[in-house]
Amino acid sequence: MQENKAFITRHADKGTWQINKDELKQNLPEDEANLVLGVLSEELPEKTETTLKMEGLIRSLRLGDKVFESLPQGRNIVISIDSAKDRAKLTNDLVCARIDQLSNKNKKTSNKNGKDVDIIRIEDLNLRKLLSDADEATWAPYADMMKNEGISENEALVRWMNDMYNSKPEVDDKIHPTEAIERHQKLIKNIFNNITSENSSITFLGIGHSGTLGYFQRENMNEDAKLGDEPEFCQIYQFNTDGKFLNTAKIKA
Repeated sequence: MQENKAFITRHADKGTWQINKDELKQNLPEDEANLVLGVLSEELPEKTETTLKMEGLIRSLRLGDKVFESLPQGRNIVISIDSAKDRAKLTNDLVCARIDQLSNKNKKTSNKNGKDVDIIRIEDLNLRKLLSDADEATWAPYADMMKNEGISENEALVRWMNDMYNSKPEVDDKIHPTEAIERHQKLIKNIFNNITSENSSITFLGIGHSGTLGYFQRENMNEDAKLGDEPEFCQIYQFNTDGKFLNTAKIKA
């Protein structure tokens, strides 16, 4: 049976990690460590450090596990896109590589009722821009709070989520987070209106940022957000093919 679904997630753990083959192999099985090293070699050939922490590299693989686990038996198409920002792109590179690795393993170990996955990476910049975060103008005061009050980014994000929700009429529609939400939903609808398959289930996977997803979260809460309600790294937000928010799931590294 065909099962079409849409996921949008926050990129993996921000930070830096000095690329170290031995350290990676101490923290991952050999096949996974080699997969990460292969991606880094291909995508960041001149770099000695990543824009994700090592925990983020690992969490990206676990996100790939989760997406693959969610796929139905039979033929699948995963349509993957990111915002083109470095952290989102690297997360996407790792997730797609992991899904491909799992698909190849599945072909070798399963009978004809296993999972067969084709991955389509969308590179069109106009479409990728639809995954951009909410307007920076709404976030700037909260970045100042982090500097002036010494609060964490998560604390600032929770304040932002609540303030944007509670002061919607006072914030220009052009920069309010609902504008970003509409972009994300437009992207989902665009994908499922233009890509169809009679023989394969289609899963949309977008790698984005915390602001828009945090506002999705707040809109579906009956009370103000508190610390712990903000989007975690690689947290999945699931939508139907019309862009309606359904549920969310966190990913452990």
